[in-house]
Amino acid sequence: MVLNYLTHSCLNLILTPLVMDFLPLILPLLISFRLILSIYGRFFNENMYGKVLITGASSGIGECKSSFMDWTPHKVIVDKRKKQLLEVAGKARGLGSPDVLLICADVSSIDDCKLFIEDSLNHFGRLDHLVNDAGIASVCKLEDAIDVANFKSMMVIFQ
Repeated sequence: MVLNYLTHSCLNLILTPLVMDFLPLILPLLISFRLILSIYGRFFNENMYGKVLITGASSGIGECKSSFMDWTPHKVIVDKRKKQLLEVAGKARGLGSPDVLLICADVSSIDDCKLFIEDSLNHFGRLDHLVNDAGIASVCKLEDAIDVANFKSMMVIFQ
């Protein structure tokens, strides 16, 4: 109990004057930095309005983005699970996106990727943004990962 009291007393005696001395130095820098960021954000903000292609749209983060990105009325949602994709498309339409193109495709297939890009361009004429949420993950302890070949599907890079 006495050690605890001494520790807190010493910290109060040392840290309080240090903070009070450095606060007038740091505060103007912080305010200036926030002002510059605010001005920069007014002129160079990213507008996500337009035609958006979202992969991995039937579950997880992709589902949230395709359902609740209501500021963009034109969406292409891509996933290989058709039943869930239909539900997500219904949610997106119900939340204010009238033009939702749903495509059932596997993004690990280069031919499927080319097809859904072509279908999207044919439907909308252009694409403004790509939200790539499709992916797989394998979770295990490092000592359980004996065969690295099991992770090949996660490490493939298409050229």
